[in-house]
Amino acid sequence: MPAPPPSWSLVRSAGRPVLAPPAGNPLWASHAQAPTVLPLGDGTWRVFLAGRDRHNVSRIFAADVDPKDMRAGAVGAGPVLDVGAPGSFDEHGIGPGTAVRDGERVLLYYMGLGRRADVPYRPGIGLAESRDGGASFTRVGDGPLIEPSPHVPLGAALPTVFRSDAVPGCAWGMWFSRFTEWALVEGKPEPVYDLLYAASPDGLAWTVVPDAGVPLESGDEGGLVRAAVRRTGGGWLMLFAARGREGFREDAAARYRLVAATSADGLRFTRRPGALALSPPPAAGDWDGEMQAYPQIVEDGGRTLVLYNGNGFGRLGFGVAELVGGPAAAR
Repeated sequence: MPAPPPSWSLVRSAGRPVLAPPAGNPLWASHAQAPTVLPLGDGTWRVFLAGRDRHNVSRIFAADVDPKDMRAGAVGAGPVLDVGAPGSFDEHGIGPGTAVRDGERVLLYYMGLGRRADVPYRPGIGLAESRDGGASFTRVGDGPLIEPSPHVPLGAALPTVFRSDAVPGCAWGMWFSRFTEWALVEGKPEPVYDLLYAASPDGLAWTVVPDAGVPLESGDEGGLVRAAVRRTGGGWLMLFAARGREGFREDAAARYRLVAATSADGLRFTRRPGALALSPPPAAGDWDGEMQAYPQIVEDGGRTLVLYNGNGFGRLGFGVAELVGGPAAAR
């Protein structure tokens, strides 16, 4: 697969994740998945993460991080948002997507999972709010924001929500993973998903824009996840993670890699060829040497930083890299 131009690269931090799962917490036994930043206004970040218990059920936790040295400080012992009630769309696991301030509130858009008998789960997108600056959250309603429809047949996951004027009359935009198929791979159902856009006037009522999406690149590709977007001087930049359709849990070539795309209008994106280069390249045994997934772009002090997960879908924690070159430099 051809490589993107050399002006694009992610300069990795020094060989360590920013935060690994803490020891001795039965509700957070593994993973620090889908890092989601809320700037606190004092130069520090609150980073929301999905941590899993020993039954593989995820909840949303928070840790405070100093972006100057990328050191984690206080880590909350309990979740800031727990799983939903029995029978709800998010009763079997939740993970963060976007934290954004809206007046006196902090809005947390998140992904929820509900187990099923026919396939492993169905994903949905929920909304919670905080009135204490992001220390705790309560749900805004009990159902998912995006209902199944002809354009979203099997569920929606991992939302990225932001202010946008791309659709007239709508002040909010959302990119999310649209589940389109459960493919049988060696007799086991595996999800297939691409990226789709939705717009909203108020951040609560969402309308899918069916012609604004990022499709799978080929029949060998099986999943596009967590579109991180930023407006640049020349349009829009998007980073997301792409994986193969088969063998992505075992085959290194099929695991998640970070991909870049650009757009003039924020709705229709053109992918850059190949995976985004990492500098220096991960070595064998590095925490991110086998996989890079679930990116989020954060602007900090003139730097464009990318938080992402490494091996095992975030099993070893999350790290950070600086995006250099490309349209991100022309803000």
